[in-house]
Amino acid sequence: MRQHLKYLAGRPRWAGQRPPEPPKGLLGRLFIFRGERLRHMVYRRYVGGDDLNETTWPLAQRAEAAKFSIINNPVLHSGLISHAERLRSELASDLWMFASRAAEWSRMDNIRRQLGKQDHQDLLPTAAFEGSDQALEQERAALERLVDGFESQATQLRAVNDRYQAWLTLQELAGHQDDFRNLLAADAADEHLAEAWGAHYTTALELAQHLDRELQRTID
Repeated sequence: MRQHLKYLAGRPRWAGQRPPEPPKGLLGRLFIFRGERLRHMVYRRYVGGDDLNETTWPLAQRAEAAKFSIINNPVLHSGLISHAERLRSELASDLWMFASRAAEWSRMDNIRRQLGKQDHQDLLPTAAFEGSDQALEQERAALERLVDGFESQATQLRAVNDRYQAWLTLQELAGHQDDFRNLLAADAADEHLAEAWGAHYTTALELAQHLDRELQRTID
């Protein structure tokens, strides 16, 4: 279920130089047969979901959610943030740093657990794992702070985007000012028409009342 999660380093391990040529023999044929996939897996720094454990996996999910929020934020693509490209580049670099450290933490945590299980008789002193446990806890806290930083950045960008959307709304509203003026003019015309019809109604009512009086006088 974790295969979809994948972090790649920004540069291959050969640091811009040509990658090694395919080896000879069976391994070389396998290299050519699998092509770019093997090249990618062997020579590029790579972290996948299976490199994480139950502690770092939730952190990675939070990091991915923050990354998605940041890179898909409309204000980041609006051209208003001059350093948007640098922000995306730094985000990718920071995510790779988080992923590689999370993978290493998971590996060491798994080793620590396995070693603890090997002491079936509880013969090792309690202090035997204190140093490793302390190191693991400190690094776990550091990973947590990294993810908190990603989420804080995403929150700040969302706040900026809210203001950006409000600005767009104002721009759109300004673009329709003539339409609103026309509505006001039409409304004023309606009021004038209503006044005119009101005057006609009043005149007709007065005439009807006058005719009623004249008719009554004739009958009397």
